[in-house]
Amino acid sequence: MINMYEVSETNEMIEHENLDVRTITLGISLLDCIDSDLVALNEKIYEKITRVAKDLVSTGRDIEKEFGIPIVNKRISITPISLVGSAACRCPEDFVTIARTLDWAAQTVGVNFIGGYSALVSKGMTKSEEYLIRSIPQALAETERAMEEILGKISGVGKVDVMLSLHSGGERVLAQDSSLRYSGSVQSPDSYERSTQPVTDGGGVVVTKETCPQYRGALVVCEGGGDDGVRLQVAKAVSALTGLGSDRIAVVKWQDAPAAGSAGQPSMK
Repeated sequence: MINMYEVSETNEMIEHENLDVRTITLGISLLDCIDSDLVALNEKIYEKITRVAKDLVSTGRDIEKEFGIPIVNKRISITPISLVGSAACRCPEDFVTIARTLDWAAQTVGVNFIGGYSALVSKGMTKSEEYLIRSIPQALAETERAMEEILGKISGVGKVDVMLSLHSGGERVLAQDSSLRYSGSVQSPDSYERSTQPVTDGGGVVVTKETCPQYRGALVVCEGGGDDGVRLQVAKAVSALTGLGSDRIAVVKWQDAPAAGSAGQPSMK
């Protein structure tokens, strides 16, 4: 039996000692989404995550109301993407498209982030796993939730939200192989048709020029934003990932939830 002392003690911990459930996590296997076509793969990943996790956030809120204890983060854990994308991804940029899909799915279902953009490399790397590892900087720079997952691991940061203001998108120029087909004589052809196709090397396309996305600024709202040391570490991390100067990165403190069971909203202090 729960006695009045235990009820009072729990209330004391919630009101004065910031008792909370740090996270609830839904695990989703994406092995059945594997496809050799990159577009189909992204569609399957988005469809499964949004279908399976559509009630995760609302269920978390129901649990908060029932027990009177706030749940800080709602997360999804998925099959390592190096496995899921191995049949379709032929270069690091292909994996970045999956990162965007995961970010889109996370926004759709309302979770804080999706974990699993990773590779199992303890015993060496396959080509697919190497492509994923090489894609991580661009994926972090282009997807807010991937960046939130990384920043949340910095000591003292706690709960975190990131907003990036994009100035221009990235660009990738591929080497092209042109061919000319014609009918009739060489001197006086009846008709001709020029075609081009990307040059490949070792299963991947040959890139002649690549530029990263350019950003106007970044806003980071986190629980540890009131600490000077935390703000400095977060600003350095965001600068390393985006190329922004410190004058274009704002790190502010997350507003505390007004009461147990209500969702805190970020605001600048």
